[in-house]
Amino acid sequence: MKALFGRLFQDLLVAASRLRRCSDGIKVTGSVKVYMTDFSGFRTLAYANKNLVVTTGLNTLRDAISGGTTDALRTIEKMAFGTDATAAAAGQTDLVARVGSIDRTVAVDYPTDGAVRFTAGHTSAQGNGFTFRELGLFDTAGTRMFSRLVIPDVAKTSAVSMTIEWTISFS
Repeated sequence: MKALFGRLFQDLLVAASRLRRCSDGIKVTGSVKVYMTDFSGFRTLAYANKNLVVTTGLNTLRDAISGGTTDALRTIEKMAFGTDATAAAAGQTDLVARVGSIDRTVAVDYPTDGAVRFTAGHTSAQGNGFTFRELGLFDTAGTRMFSRLVIPDVAKTSAVSMTIEWTISFS
């Protein structure tokens, strides 16, 4: 009997350990690459860094998996560009100085298991005359921000096109 209870206790410890590992949570991380391409087709990686998934982005994920609100129907479809270099903060709900007339619709692909990549940018004829310092991912309506990143100055001119690859990974 003692051996049976000992084995049962051991099995419970193993099960508790597995449960604890399962309840550690999902880590959501983002990384952004900004490419500039000149007229000859030469492509340069201008900037790469991790970004901040803001509180509204985390809440959008929460709502999507729980089906708890109409926000569960929101999808990321827009990339926005701004001109302010204020540091990213979790509570931000929009870019600080968004240039709203030049939001771009994103293309979506899945580079690896547990990751989604959003790609957008400006051709040589788009977004010219701005010095971009911030980027954001937004829902279809462009009203709910998922992620924000501050970048070094990118002066957009007609001499270059600009492509942003924004990958969100779940681990």
